[in-house]
Amino acid sequence: MNENFIVTIYVKAAQDWLRGFAPRLYGRMLTTMKRMAIVTQTMVKEYKLSGQVLKVRTGTLRRSINQKVYSDAKEIRAVVGTNVPYAGIHEYGGIVPAVSGKLMVFPASGVEQKFLTARGSLRKRYKTAKFRELSVFTMKHKQFTLPELSFLRSTLKEMSPLIEESIRRTTMDAIQG
Repeated sequence: MNENFIVTIYVKAAQDWLRGFAPRLYGRMLTTMKRMAIVTQTMVKEYKLSGQVLKVRTGTLRRSINQKVYSDAKEIRAVVGTNVPYAGIHEYGGIVPAVSGKLMVFPASGVEQKFLTARGSLRKRYKTAKFRELSVFTMKHKQFTLPELSFLRSTLKEMSPLIEESIRRTTMDAIQG
């Protein structure tokens, strides 16, 4: 039995479809990425920084969580983060030595970032009995060892299946018209 089939490609129609596909996909993907950034930001604020990972003390860290979507002709990138100096020590854990009125934080997990703040009140806050009772850190030679309490990376890991499914669904919708 001889199986033959013929494929006919109408170049003009294919070109027209492809010209319409790219902008349609880009627009829909931009919308999806903005939506996923907002959902991820909300998850960090409402769950991770409201008791699931860290408890609220002043609300500064939770209020500082922001999201931004960057896009150009080559990529669409969503970023969820914070600019609060002490966020890194909570995210990665590390050693906090008290040095002459300053709090210097050196993450212990191999991350080569250094965080520095001159706020003595922050150093005093770490010495309160309330923190000792919660065993948030241990005292070692005038240093605090803070555990890793990831709120950004853990949220991204938990959100990854939803983000991947949203991207797949958006791509399929754009292909289908």
